[in-house]
Amino acid sequence: MSMCTSARTSSVIKLVEAGKLRVLAIAAPHRIGAPYDKTPTWTELGFPVVLGTWRGIIGPRNLTREQVAFWNDAIGKAMKSEIWKQALRDNDWEANYLDSAGTQKLFEAEYAKYRSILTDLGLFKDK
Repeated sequence: MSMCTSARTSSVIKLVEAGKLRVLAIAAPHRIGAPYDKTPTWTELGFPVVLGTWRGIIGPRNLTREQVAFWNDAIGKAMKSEIWKQALRDNDWEANYLDSAGTQKLFEAEYAKYRSILTDLGLFKDK
């Protein structure tokens, strides 16, 4: 299961607000709120780059269907909690909850994407 969020540059926001760091572009799919509201996306600048940050919980191999269902339900409920919603607001994150099946698809797509990039760069080696 994963709790996907778009990286909202919350880790450097205090530096930006203090004028100690100038952000040239963000790798978000669209412009975001202050203090980045005037900061263009990389895509707007002609570089089709959109990156996000995901957070996840990964269980051991060979979980039973019942165990997977339990965790899908428990984490799905947590994603609806006020504590999680407050964390989203506090960090300027966007939620994109994926259950275990959705996370598996995400991992497969990410692997294929990065394998292709690394292959094009001559850095991927088959075992």
